[in-house]
Amino acid sequence: MPPKKRSEKVVQIVAPALDSTSYRGNDDVFFRQSIAAIQSAQQSMANHGAAKKLFLSKLKEDEAEVITALECLVVGVLKQAPFIAPEAHRRHNCFLRELCKACKDTIKSDKVSVCVLQALVPYGNAVNKVVRLNVVNTFEELLRTLDPSVSTDERQIFYDEATKLLKQRIYDTCPHVRESAVSAIAAFQSGDKIDDVTCNLIAILVEEPSAEVRRQVLRGITSGNGSKEFLHAYFAAMLRSTRDQVSKVREAAWDALHRFKWTHITKYCVREMLDVLHHVALGLDDPSAPVRTACRITLFKSWLQRDLKEDQIAFLDKIEIYDPKDPNAAVDIQLASAQRVARELLNAHRKAHPEPHLDGDRFRLRLTPKEGERGISLGNMLMWVARCEELTYRPPQSDVDDSDEIVMVPLPVLDEVLKDATMMFAKPGQYTPKILHNDMHVAEIEEVLGLLLESIRFYSDGGFLAHMDNTTRGALLGRLGFLLKVVPDTDPSLFVEGCVTAIRLLTPRNVEEASNVVNDALNLLFSGIQLRREHNLTFEDIETLGRLDAEQRTKYADLKRRYGALDEGVLKLEEQIGFDQKFLLRMQHIVLAFLSNASRLERVPPFCSFVVQLGRHQCDPEVKVIATRSLSLLCLISPESVHTFFPVLMNDAAAADAHQLYTAASDPKTDVTTAALAAMFDIVCEYGLKIFGVTDVPPPRIAPLSSIDEPSMIDGESFVEESQILIDVEAQRNRAEELAASESIHRRGAAKVLRQLLRFLTSKSFPQRQVAVVGFCKLLSCNRIPVERIPPILAQLLAHGAVEPTAKKGSNPIPQHVTSVIGAFLSSYSASSSLRQGLLAEGGIMAFRLLLLKIPNAAAVIQRLMAQVVRLTDASSLKQVRDADPEFALQAAAEYREDAKDADLVDEEGRTSTAPDRSARKQRLNATELNRQISHLRLRHELNRCSLHEYIAMELWAEVIADPMSTVAVRVATTVIPKLRFYCTQASVTKLLLEFCQRAIAALPSDEEESATKFQTIHDALKTAHEDALRDHAHRDAAQDSEITMERRSLGVERRLDRRREYLDTLTAAGATLAPSAALRAPSTTTDEEALEESSFVQSLHTTFLGFSEQAHKHQSATQSLTQRSSSQASVAAATTKASSERRPTQRTAQAPQVRPRDESTIDMDDILGRRPRGRK
Repeated sequence: MPPKKRSEKVVQIVAPALDSTSYRGNDDVFFRQSIAAIQSAQQSMANHGAAKKLFLSKLKEDEAEVITALECLVVGVLKQAPFIAPEAHRRHNCFLRELCKACKDTIKSDKVSVCVLQALVPYGNAVNKVVRLNVVNTFEELLRTLDPSVSTDERQIFYDEATKLLKQRIYDTCPHVRESAVSAIAAFQSGDKIDDVTCNLIAILVEEPSAEVRRQVLRGITSGNGSKEFLHAYFAAMLRSTRDQVSKVREAAWDALHRFKWTHITKYCVREMLDVLHHVALGLDDPSAPVRTACRITLFKSWLQRDLKEDQIAFLDKIEIYDPKDPNAAVDIQLASAQRVARELLNAHRKAHPEPHLDGDRFRLRLTPKEGERGISLGNMLMWVARCEELTYRPPQSDVDDSDEIVMVPLPVLDEVLKDATMMFAKPGQYTPKILHNDMHVAEIEEVLGLLLESIRFYSDGGFLAHMDNTTRGALLGRLGFLLKVVPDTDPSLFVEGCVTAIRLLTPRNVEEASNVVNDALNLLFSGIQLRREHNLTFEDIETLGRLDAEQRTKYADLKRRYGALDEGVLKLEEQIGFDQKFLLRMQHIVLAFLSNASRLERVPPFCSFVVQLGRHQCDPEVKVIATRSLSLLCLISPESVHTFFPVLMNDAAAADAHQLYTAASDPKTDVTTAALAAMFDIVCEYGLKIFGVTDVPPPRIAPLSSIDEPSMIDGESFVEESQILIDVEAQRNRAEELAASESIHRRGAAKVLRQLLRFLTSKSFPQRQVAVVGFCKLLSCNRIPVERIPPILAQLLAHGAVEPTAKKGSNPIPQHVTSVIGAFLSSYSASSSLRQGLLAEGGIMAFRLLLLKIPNAAAVIQRLMAQVVRLTDASSLKQVRDADPEFALQAAAEYREDAKDADLVDEEGRTSTAPDRSARKQRLNATELNRQISHLRLRHELNRCSLHEYIAMELWAEVIADPMSTVAVRVATTVIPKLRFYCTQASVTKLLLEFCQRAIAALPSDEEESATKFQTIHDALKTAHEDALRDHAHRDAAQDSEITMERRSLGVERRLDRRREYLDTLTAAGATLAPSAALRAPSTTTDEEALEESSFVQSLHTTFLGFSEQAHKHQSATQSLTQRSSSQASVAAATTKASSERRPTQRTAQAPQVRPRDESTIDMDDILGRRPRGRK
C-alpha cells in the first residue's frame, strides 16, 4: 500500500540521521522503539494507542529520556518533511497533541509540550516552505495543550519567542503557512486594540489577498467568547467582511458576529454611524446559500432568541438611531432594508406560530400601550407595517382570522398619528403630540413618517380607502399637502415621492383634487424663494428669474474672489443662494413625482410646465437635471410634446462642457447632458423613430396563427407541412419587425435622430457613452432600429465587451456593470430569433475586421471577441430550437454529425438503436414516444436551418485568403474555426465550406504549418460530411433555409472576396475603415443618401476604436494604411486565385464584376458625419 511505502521511506531516511548525531539520550533501545512507534502513528491513527502507551510507560520511569527522545524524533521528522505525505504529517501532529495531553494528565505538567515546541523554534525561518508549514502546524496543535494558569518568567519568555515566530509567519509568502500561523497566534491575543497581536490580525483581515487566511482570522475572533474587547477591536472589520467577495469569508463573518450580544452591536453601530439593518438585509439576500443560512442563524438563534427572548419589537427598538453624546448626528437608516428585516422576522414568527389568530394583537399599533410597553416606536411601526402588508397581500384561502380590525387602525386614528408625526417633524420641540412620545428624536420621526406614508398603499390595496368619508379624506390631504410644503435642510426630496403617491391614492377618481393640493404646495414654495420676493416676480417671469439667478451667482463668485470665503457679505449671499436652491429642488422633485404617478395621455396641469421651465432656466445643475427628467416624463405622457421638447433635449445632450469630455465618472445628479441623453433614449424607446416622420406607414397585414390548420396526424408528410408552417410564421414575424422598424417612407427626420444617437455612442464624454450603450441595448430590445442599421451598432457593443477586460485601469470608459448589461442583452437578443442571431453574426464579423485594422497586435482581444460571437451565434441557443425539444437541445451539439436516418430511433438515454431491432422498436412505439421522436427530428431540422457557424467560418477563411500574411487573422481563424459547430449538412453548404477551406490552405504561408494541419483536419471532416449529405437525399430535401441564413451561405469564394474588395475600395475613397455590412448588399440598390448615411455609421465605428488602440499614434493615416492594405490584399488574392486555379484546372472561377470607383469629389466630411446642407442632392 502507498502509506506503507511512504513510512518505510521515512524509516530509511530518519533513523540513520538520528542514530548518528541527534540523539543524546542513554537508552538506545527505547529510542529505536520510539522511531517505530512514530512511524506506525504516521501510517494509521489506529496505531496511536499503542505508540502512546509506549511513551507513557517510559514517562513514569524516566521523564527526561522521553522528552529527549521526543525532541529528537520531532526534529528528525521535520528535517525530512518534504519527503513525507501531507496525510502522514496530519496524523503525526494529531498523535503529538494526544500524547502531550496524556503526558500533561500523567505528570500534572505541560513540560513535554513546552520542550517539544522549544525544539521547533530554530526551524521557524527555514528556507523550505514545507518545513515552515509543519513547524506552524505543530505549534497550532500543541499550543492548545498548554496550561494557561502558568505565569512564570520562563513561560513568559517562551511565549514571547513563540509570538515572535508566529508574527513572522503570518506574513509568510506561502498562504498555507499564513493560514496556520493565524490560527496558532490567535490564542495570544487579548482582544484590545492596543494589543500587538490583535493589530496584526486586523491588518491581515483588511489587506490579506488570500480568502482562506481572512476566514481563519474571523474564526480566531471566536476565541474571545463574545467579549466587548473583541467586538471593539474587530467590529468594523467584521462588518466589512460581511460584504467580502468570497462567500466563505462572508459566512465566517456572520459566524463570528453571532458570538456578540445584539445590544453591544447596536451601540457600536451608532458610535460608528453604521446602519446595521442594511448589513443584515444584505446577508439575508446574499446570493450564496451558506451565507444566508449563517446570517439567519445569527439573527434568529443568537440575537433574537438568546438575547431578546423572541421579542421582535424589542429587537428592533434596540437599534439606536442617534448617539446620546451627540444628538445632532444620526444614523441614516435605509427604510427598505429595515422593512426587509421586519418581514423576515414576521415570516420566522409565522413559521414558529402558524396560527395568526392566537397573536392578533402582537404586532398592533400601540396607541394605548400596556404596562411595560413603550408605545409607538420605530420597532412597533416596522412590525405593524409588515403585518399590514401580510394582511393585504395574503392568499384568499388564508383569510380565516379577523385580524384586520385589530391590526389595521381606523383612518381617523391614522390621521391623528400622521398629524403628530408631521408637526413634530416640521416644528421639533414646539409641538406637543397627542399619541406619539414627546421625546422621540427627529431621525426616528422621519422613519415613522416614511412608514406611515407606506401604510397608505396597503390601505388602498386592501379597499379601506374606497369607503372613506370626505372629512377624513380632506384631513389626510391637508396633512400630506402640509408635509410637501416643509423643506428639510438635509434632503429637499424627503417624503416627496411618498406624499404625492399617497395623494394620488386618496383621489383615484378626481385628479383635479390632487392637482389642487400639489399646486397649493408649489405656490407656497415659490413664494418662499428670496430672489423672487426681492423683485416681486411671478410664474410668468421665469426667464427674468433665471437671469437674476445667473447675475446673483456671478456676483457671489466676484465677492468670494475679492474678499474671501469668510466675508460676512459672501456668507450671507451664499446662504441665500443655498436657501433658494433647496426650495427650487423641492418644487422640481414634487413635479417629478407627480408626473411619475400620471398615466399615459392624461391631461397635464399647467403648473408642471411652469415648474419645468423654471428649473431649466436656473444655473444650478442639480435643478436642471431634475427638470430634464420631468421634461422626459412630460413627453412620455403627452405625445404632442415630443416634437416641441425633443430638439431641446438634443441640444442639451450635445452641449457637453470641455472639462467634462474625458472625465471617466461624473455625478449623475449634476450632469445635465447625460440626463438629456437618457431622456432621448426613453422617448425613442417609447414611441419609436416613426414619430419624427411626416407620413404614416400602414401596418403590415399578417395572417393570424389561428387561420393555419394543424395536421391531423403526425407522419412524414405532416411533419414537412408543419415545418413549412413554422418557417412561414417566422418569415412573417421577421417581415413585421422589418416594417415596424423601417424608415423607407419618411426617413429624413427619423434618420437624423438615429444619426444623432449614434454620435453619442462614439462620444468623447465617457458618461454619455455609457448612457448611449445602455440606451441602444433598450432600443434593440424594443425593435426600434431599422434592420439595416443594426449590425454596426452590434459591432460596437461587441467591441466594448471584448476590449474592456484587457484595458488598463482608468483607460476604458465602460465600467464593469455596463459591460455585464451588454453581455446579458446580447445573450437574450441573439437567442430570441434567427433573424437577430444572423444580424449579430454580421455585426461580429464587422467588429472582427475593425479590430483587426485598428488594433492589429491585439490577438487576445480579437480572440475574445470571436469566442463571444461563436457562443452567441450557436443555433442551439435559439428559443425556437430549445422549444423544439428541450431535453435534446444540449445533446444536439455533440450529435450533429450523427446519421439522420437514426434520429427518429433515439431512446430516452440518448443512445441510438441498432439496425436489427428497428422494426421491433417501431411496433412498440406509442403516441408519446412518437411525439418525442418527431420533436427530436424537428430539433435537427431547426439546427440545420438556422446554423450560422458556416457563415462565420467562410468569413474567417475569406480574411485568410485575402490577407494570408496577417498573422493575427490566421491565428484567430486557427483558434476559432475548430470550435465552430456546423449543424448544416446540406451538400451545397458543405461544398462551399470545402472550397473555402481548400483555398485557405493553399493561401497559407509555408511557415504556418500548425494552421495548415488544423485546416486539413477540418477539411477531412467536411469532406466526410459532404459525402454523407450527398448520399442522404431525404435529409437534403427536408432542410429548408430561412431567408436570413440563405443569404449568408449562398455566396461563393470569389463573390465574397469581390464584395469585400468593392467595399474596401469605397472606404478607401471615403477615408473610413472597413465595415462589411454593405458588402452583403448589392451596390446597385444603394442610393446616394443611403451611401452617405452608411458612411456616417462607418465613421462612428471608426471613432469608437480610436480610443481603444494604444498603438494608434504609431500608425500612419487611415487613408494611406487602407490604400496599402487594399492593394496588398488585391495582389495576394489574385495570386492565390491563380495558384488555386492551377492546382484545380477543372474548377470554374466566378468572374469579378466591374465596379466603378466612387468620385472622391462627391464625398466630404459632412457626408461622413451625416451632415447634409439643404438643397444638396
